[in-house]
Amino acid sequence: MQQSQLVHKIQQTLNQGGARLFEILPAQLRNMLKQKLWLDCTDKNGKSFTSFEAFVVHRLPQGLESRIDDLLNFCRKAEDVQALIRAAIQPVGDVGNPTGTNQYSERKVRNTNNPKRHDDAAYIIGKLKKEGETKLAEKVIAGKMSAHAAAVQSGIRYERIAVRVDTPENALRPLVKKFGIPKLEKALHSLAKE
Repeated sequence: MQQSQLVHKIQQTLNQGGARLFEILPAQLRNMLKQKLWLDCTDKNGKSFTSFEAFVVHRLPQGLESRIDDLLNFCRKAEDVQALIRAAIQPVGDVGNPTGTNQYSERKVRNTNNPKRHDDAAYIIGKLKKEGETKLAEKVIAGKMSAHAAAVQSGIRYERIAVRVDTPENALRPLVKKFGIPKLEKALHSLAKE
């Protein structure tokens, strides 16, 4: 099957939705990723896509107008396809700037122009590789660890918990579970002195 025909079929499958996404899409993506057909695709200006993710998120008719997380979800019963998708994700810093260093490297300034990107598995995998945490990145790619858990373990992100704020008791319950009463009492006394 020709590259443009396969891309069109994948676009149709994504557009039609329903059970077809879970039945047909994994086989279509497997074919595309094994042959690396997305590398031959171009955007509306005729420029090649710099990454698989760029191809996935690009608007129709050139791209798939989807998200990596959605493709992983649609292929949840096809672990081999999920592995192909994760392997195709181009990590941050590998294109144009292999070391990832710039004038902000020492200060650890985050790019906040696109906050959604910081929740993306591809971003975290790239960040892990850039920070030298290749074993954690490999666990995420293999599906053995979530991107968020790897980011917390490596220190890229802080652990967070949800807290209900309808009553003081409900707000404190998850904090007591996490830290224990003695540590919270000490923190409250410290805060009271401020």
